[in-house]
Amino acid sequence: MVVSKSDMLVSNKAQRVLIWVSLVMYGFFGLGLVVFMRFFPPPPPTLSVSEVVAVYTRNLPMFQTGVVMCLIGSAVLLPWSLVIYAQMTRLERGFPILSILQLLAGALGTVFMWAPPMLWGYAAFTVTRDPEIAMGAHQFGWLMMVVPVVVWPMQLLPIGVIALTKNEDDRYSAFPRWLGYATILFAIEPLVELGAIVFKTGPVAWNGLLSWWIPMFMWFPWMLSVTFSILKSIKHQEALLEDPRSGQTPVLLGTTLGGKSIQVGN
Repeated sequence: MVVSKSDMLVSNKAQRVLIWVSLVMYGFFGLGLVVFMRFFPPPPPTLSVSEVVAVYTRNLPMFQTGVVMCLIGSAVLLPWSLVIYAQMTRLERGFPILSILQLLAGALGTVFMWAPPMLWGYAAFTVTRDPEIAMGAHQFGWLMMVVPVVVWPMQLLPIGVIALTKNEDDRYSAFPRWLGYATILFAIEPLVELGAIVFKTGPVAWNGLLSWWIPMFMWFPWMLSVTFSILKSIKHQEALLEDPRSGQTPVLLGTTLGGKSIQVGN
């Protein structure tokens, strides 16, 4: 399968747009969670029903505004994972099974971004009428936020493998080798978060050091590292496509879902 340079340039521009859309959506989610809902740091799992009611009713309209903002931003993983898929297929040879696994896990991970604020919104909706139901929705939301153990490794490990096995210069790659090591390390960490299902206090509770604080301070720099590595790589890819000398020989870019090679020609 051969595509034109102009088509690839359009594709790269679309990827760049999706990356920036993802950053904006991530900002919406963060503002809603931190500023409007005041859920950073998380309320402890040991709160009583009356204390949970107080959390939701201290400024209910502001809290519900935060829920809406989080719901808008909760789709952040869809465009972001699609761009990662596009960049991974450039590097994966044969049928792009790792790229597809990453994309599917990213799409599934959207559920775990969307469901917690939806549950907190439901808790806010019912808190004055039935505090017990609100308490259950509140707790379920936090457990879904902290314990998506199966999903994240399935997205992170393929990225790590591609980063460590690719045949591309790290200076221009979307997945430099150092990022591969960091990604694999990050993929192992969620196993600790299973403890949040059992413990209400200590380092593995949903607001604990191992289940919340370390993952949060790993996720943000990792996510930015992947994002800006991709933007740098896209810029380099565009420079190659715009170079007149690159038109002399078709360039292999990756594979389609059907396993067909994608090449750039004139």
